Amino acid sequence: MMLKAFGIVTVHFPNEMSTIEVNRYLLERFNDLSENDFKGNLIIVEPRKIRIRRK
Repeated sequence: MMLKAFGIVTVHFPNEMSTIEVNRYLLERFNDLSENDFKGNLIIVEPRKIRIRRK
């Protein structure tokens, strides 16, 4: 069986933020991205920015 990675997302948030707050933020930010932004790329999400390292 061969697995194909869609992309990798890393998330850096302060421990003081609740899980609900982090999830809400992520959902809002992911709506701004297209499927092609994810494919094969590394996405780094932080409280004030999103960086995309393209392949």
